[in-house]
Amino acid sequence: MGKEEEKLRFELESLYNQSPRRILEYYEDYFRRQKLDWTQNIIELVQSVPQGDEKINRFFKKITLDAIPKLTERTDSAFLTNVFYAVDAGDSDEHFGVKSAVVKALDKIGDPRNAEFLGWILLGYVEDDKQITFQAIQALGRIKTHEAINALVKALEKFNNMNIPKEITAEIIKALEDSGDRLALDALHQHCSLSEMNDILSNFEMIKWSVQSQSWDFTSEEIEELIVEAQEYINEDLYVDYKLIEKLGETSDERAVDILNDCLQACSEDSNPFYIEVILKALGKLAHESSIPFITEYLHNGFGLLRVMAAESLMLYKENSLVKLILETLEGVYDGSIEVNFEEPYSSHTKEMFEIAKRIDPIETEKFIDNNIENLGSDSSFQIVNLLLDSGFNKVVKPVQKAIEKYPQDWERDYIEQKLLELYNISIEKPETNEDG
Repeated sequence: MGKEEEKLRFELESLYNQSPRRILEYYEDYFRRQKLDWTQNIIELVQSVPQGDEKINRFFKKITLDAIPKLTERTDSAFLTNVFYAVDAGDSDEHFGVKSAVVKALDKIGDPRNAEFLGWILLGYVEDDKQITFQAIQALGRIKTHEAINALVKALEKFNNMNIPKEITAEIIKALEDSGDRLALDALHQHCSLSEMNDILSNFEMIKWSVQSQSWDFTSEEIEELIVEAQEYINEDLYVDYKLIEKLGETSDERAVDILNDCLQACSEDSNPFYIEVILKALGKLAHESSIPFITEYLHNGFGLLRVMAAESLMLYKENSLVKLILETLEGVYDGSIEVNFEEPYSSHTKEMFEIAKRIDPIETEKFIDNNIENLGSDSSFQIVNLLLDSGFNKVVKPVQKAIEKYPQDWERDYIEQKLLELYNISIEKPETNEDG
C-alpha cells in the first residue's frame, strides 16, 4: 500500500465514529479528487485489512452496507461481486451482513449475467450461510434464464446426496417449479416421486395445453434431415429431444408417426410425464390411425394427469367418434375396471376429461350424462352419482339430490352431501328431529 493509501486509511480510521454515510462521502470525494475508481479501491482496502483486525472489519462493514444500495442504483454488479469475493475469505461474523446485502442487491438488479456468480454461491453452501443460500435461490428463480435454471438444477443434483436441510431443497424445487422451464421439469422428475410430480405438474406453467407451440413450415429436405436425426436418437436409446418431437409433429410424414409411436411405447411409469405429453401432442397433430391404440393405453393410466393428456391428444384428431374412448374411460374409472391412484384427487381430472369430451362431441357427451341420470336407481348408482357429480354438469344436481334418500348407509348420504357442497356450493337441509320422541 502506497503513501496515499496509508494516508487515506489513517483518515478513514480517524472517522470511525462518524456515520457510515459521512465516511462514504469522504471516501468518494477523496477518490474523485485523485481521479481514481473508488469502487475498485474499496476492494483493495478490505483486502489489505490484516486478519483479526476486528475494528477495521466492522468499519468496512459500515462502509460497504451503505455503499451497496448506492451501487444498485448504478447496477454495478462487478463491484458487488468483488465485494463478496473480498469478504468471503474472512471468518468474521461482521462479513455476513455484507455478503447478504450483496446478494440482495444482485437480486434487485436482476441482471441475467449474475446467474453464474449466484450459482457459485449456491453450490458453495455452508450451514452458517443458510440465509444467503436462500437469497441466492430466490434470485436465480427470478432471473429464469437457462444459466439460472442450470445452476438450480446442479444444486438440486448435488444436494440430493448430501445432508442438506429439507427447506433448502424445497426452496430449489419451488424455484424450478415456478420457472416454467423444461430443463427444470426434467430435474424435478429425477428428484421427485411420480405422485409428487402430479402435484407439481398441475401448477407447472408449461404443462398446460394452452401454451402454444412454435409453428414450422418445413421443406422436403428439412423433413428428411429431421427424420434422419430422430432415427439416430432412436438407434441410441429410444429417447428423442423435446424440440425434435414437436417438429416431427408438424411434418405430416408417416415415418414421423412410426418414430413417435416407438417413443411412446418405450415410455414407462418412470418416464417424465412432460416428455410423454410432448409425444402425445405430436401424435395428436399427426392424427394417424395407427397411434390410437398407443394413446388409448394412456387413457387407462392410473394417474389422472396422464389420462387428461391422452384425451387432449385424441381431441386433436378432430374425429367425433373418438369421444366414445374418453367416455368409456370415465365409466371405467368409476366402476373399478380401470385402476386409479387413489392418492390423487381424480375428480378434478374427471371434470377436465368431460370438458374435452364436450369439445369433441357435445351431443354424445350430453347423451352419456342423461343415460347415467336415468340409471341412478340401479345397484351401481353410488358410483354413478360420483361420476355425475365430478362431471361438473349443473343438470346432475337435482337428480342426485332426489337419489340421496335411497342410500341406506349414513356415510353414503354424508359423502354425497359433502360433494354437493364442495363442488356446487349446495347444502341440503336435514329434517329436525324431535328429541322428546
